[in-house]
Amino acid sequence: MPLGSEESAQRLSLGVIADDLSGAMDTGLQFAKRGLQTWVALTAHDYSALPVLVISSESRDEADDQIVQRVKEAARQMRDRAVYKKIDSTLRGNPGLEITTLLRELGYTKAIVAPAFPEQERIVRDGQLWVRGRPLDRSELAKSLRWPLASAHVADILRRGTTALCAQVELQKVERGPWGLVRALDSVFGDLVVVDAVTQEHLDVIAEAILLSEGRWLPCGSAGLAQSWAARFGEPDALPPSPPVVTAPALIVAGSRQRTTAQQIHHVERTRHLRVLRIALSGSPDADSKTLSEATRLLGEGQSVVLTTASGPFVRGNEQEVAARLGRATAALCAAVPLAGLILTGGDVALAVCRALGIDAIELRHEIEPGVPVGVLHGGRGDGLYVVTKAGGFGSADVLGKAVEYVRGGTA
Repeated sequence: MPLGSEESAQRLSLGVIADDLSGAMDTGLQFAKRGLQTWVALTAHDYSALPVLVISSESRDEADDQIVQRVKEAARQMRDRAVYKKIDSTLRGNPGLEITTLLRELGYTKAIVAPAFPEQERIVRDGQLWVRGRPLDRSELAKSLRWPLASAHVADILRRGTTALCAQVELQKVERGPWGLVRALDSVFGDLVVVDAVTQEHLDVIAEAILLSEGRWLPCGSAGLAQSWAARFGEPDALPPSPPVVTAPALIVAGSRQRTTAQQIHHVERTRHLRVLRIALSGSPDADSKTLSEATRLLGEGQSVVLTTASGPFVRGNEQEVAARLGRATAALCAAVPLAGLILTGGDVALAVCRALGIDAIELRHEIEPGVPVGVLHGGRGDGLYVVTKAGGFGSADVLGKAVEYVRGGTA
């Protein structure tokens, strides 16, 4: 639905399409922070009354034909909404193919692509993506076995999945303000237009320019651009109150392969004295049973626990199996012990846990840190439970400890 239409003026109806659950959560959070009721849908229900609906196509690691099929299905659920396409801030997955599929399905004339997320030290300058002061192709993330990257140029990465024309608008034109940027974007020849941004203020200009296009252009970005986009529709500082103080423990479930997550686990073990229980990927069912028995005992005594596979050797292709094992283990622990909440790292793990618990949707509520959202589970065996999700590379050293504090009402 074009934003300039009469219907959209009468009823706010926004949609977000992400390629994994943690991205859906951190982007949807930007709308919840503005007082807009925002749910992440995991099962098919009637969500038409919601101002903001978020869907994960779960397509990041899929083959091209599956990506197209899943993105088309997500688009069908967003026919009557103004859509924001969430892409990874380090361009994992196949963003070029996903964006061009949405352009065809939803009828936008071009996509404005701005993956910068300055709060997480991810910026775009001269068309190149920089992560923590280094070009993407020379950062730690470029060495990932799962998402090999050979270039820091955003347009080059987009072209891996599409034959659509890619263009670039440099920072100088962003700094001319919204109307100056509109003129630059109107004049550039391309279906996917990459726009520089090194500060949140630059993303504010990009969001305003897209809004001025009156529904012609598809906004594509990380939670950074989503923050600026959401600010055009809601009020600031509209988050609900924190959870009540409880004595029940929290369970951290970590399956992300990112070094950042491993460092965060070490930090929470050393400074917060949480027990870290490791599931060996090559271990037997008996070994898993012993780990779960120990976790049940500790949680039953009121001690928050970290359950992880992150320290084991990486085997390409076993990500879904690892996530499923953690999902089953989490469901068993939720059934055995009352919990204050779950802290889940990695989109695969978060989705596997929600599926194992039979969750229908997540209502977004708050944030621990930029890009680290809190929600409430709806449906299934986790109904009413607080949940924190975190992308593997996000968060400060103490983000897991802060998450435990939050879901327990302010007590570690």
